[in-house]
Amino acid sequence: MIESDPIERLPLKDLVDMDSRIRQLANRAYKSEFYHKLWKANKINPNSIKSVQDLRLLPLFDRKELSTAIKDMKSRVGCVQPNSWFAHLRPPDNYEWFPFNEADYLGIVPRLRRMAKTTELKNGDIVLSIVDSAPEISSVLPFLWTTVEASEYPKLECITVSLKWYELLDMTWIDFMQKRRPTILFASTENALALAKKTSRDQGIQPRELLPDLRKALLYGEPVEDNRSQLEKAYNAELHEIYSPQECMSFSCECIAHAGIHLWLDYMVPEIIVSGEPQLLWDMPEGTVGELVVTNFADCLPLIRYRTGESIMLKGTDVCSCGRTHPRVARLSKNSASYS
Repeated sequence: MIESDPIERLPLKDLVDMDSRIRQLANRAYKSEFYHKLWKANKINPNSIKSVQDLRLLPLFDRKELSTAIKDMKSRVGCVQPNSWFAHLRPPDNYEWFPFNEADYLGIVPRLRRMAKTTELKNGDIVLSIVDSAPEISSVLPFLWTTVEASEYPKLECITVSLKWYELLDMTWIDFMQKRRPTILFASTENALALAKKTSRDQGIQPRELLPDLRKALLYGEPVEDNRSQLEKAYNAELHEIYSPQECMSFSCECIAHAGIHLWLDYMVPEIIVSGEPQLLWDMPEGTVGELVVTNFADCLPLIRYRTGESIMLKGTDVCSCGRTHPRVARLSKNSASYS
């Protein structure tokens, strides 16, 4: 078993000691036209933000406000000049763009490494990555993932495909995939379900018959829970849910204990809205349900008190049986959301 990074096992009291990072973040974010206008309208002086507790002084904002700001302000929305733009498809058929710079882009690599170690991938694992087409950022993740050179990192082989190939090339790409015998699936929940539907429709078989060596499925995007039994039956694999929306690239994930998704406190400050009021997640009791609010430490456009629209339940802030100390949450389906 590959050992986790020491920061994954720091005592919670040390993980939440982030006042200096918050001070730096507030002063850097004020260089963004978005935060400058938002905070000025709320009479916020960034120098007054001196601790993680002071985050409560800052206004919340949501995806609609963020999307409008990016559209209107373009490169001025960032604290620094972006050098990459990626997009995510939002219904109905509308792309929303998000800026990155080099530090953000390269910062994805250690997070992918942590995800692989947390889910206990092994040297020699062959990963079938079902990605969306550019400009979705998922299109480049397999290439970043396999560029890592580190002795403690699992050496992986990636097979990168798109479901659009399925429609264009029928089953021919699956012939190659079967010869390589992948052991890991990395895909959005939607793509995993779509592949199962297509193989059942066209071949009369389930993916588990096409992928007999598959042992794990790492799934991001929509919550897994609503389709867990269907996915387990289709793939006959251990499922690990990944939480990493484009605007908050943390690759928070389930470990092998499956006691919730670890939210990495070195990458984000999670809050939860309870009875209309945001509270620091680690101050709340197990079982608390509410909307997840995120502050992260991105370089180009950090998110500071961003309402994700995600309904979560706090599973625990105690030490997980895997030894990691970062809080654990469960994502709830939109149909079961019960927070106010």
